[in-house]
Amino acid sequence: MSNRADIEIRKGRAADLHGIAEVLVATWRSTFADMLPSAFLDAMTVEEQMQRHRRRMLAPDASYLVAAHRQDGRIVGIASSGPSRVPRMPYGAELYSLYVLDAFQGFGIGQGLVRAAAFDAVQRDRRSMLVWVLADNPNRRFYSRLGAVPVGRAPVTIGGVTLGQVGYAWDDLAGQFGLEMA
Repeated sequence: MSNRADIEIRKGRAADLHGIAEVLVATWRSTFADMLPSAFLDAMTVEEQMQRHRRRMLAPDASYLVAAHRQDGRIVGIASSGPSRVPRMPYGAELYSLYVLDAFQGFGIGQGLVRAAAFDAVQRDRRSMLVWVLADNPNRRFYSRLGAVPVGRAPVTIGGVTLGQVGYAWDDLAGQFGLEMA
């Protein structure tokens, strides 16, 4: 059995793309099984996700973080972030994704990834951060426990299904996570 001490959180790199894609596909299938069509989830492939995230990783303001098992290097969690994609909202950064394999949840890995994403944002002089979470996601209260507050709602269409999503935000990353501004 693993615990948080067995996990290293570090910047993701091209060599991690296979592990990043494996985590994404596995977590989507387990987390969203009751929300999205099974045909859509079954059609997701590691290869397709590797290509998608390879392009995103190359973006100049992209930040990829991985939680890797210290012993064998296996990727067990991922986070990606960058500048906010919602110009009408006053947040400098956006947490685009956060996924931790089911077997590794509850050890503080997700919290560590969010903290590392907040640190990265602060280092890039982004003082606040937004994250969108499906309204029916059973894990969405995780963000409230980390001090984020709900700031909006919007529809999103995934796999041909329109769902609700909730925006959560941290207004002061440095203060909320005890970080120093760059």
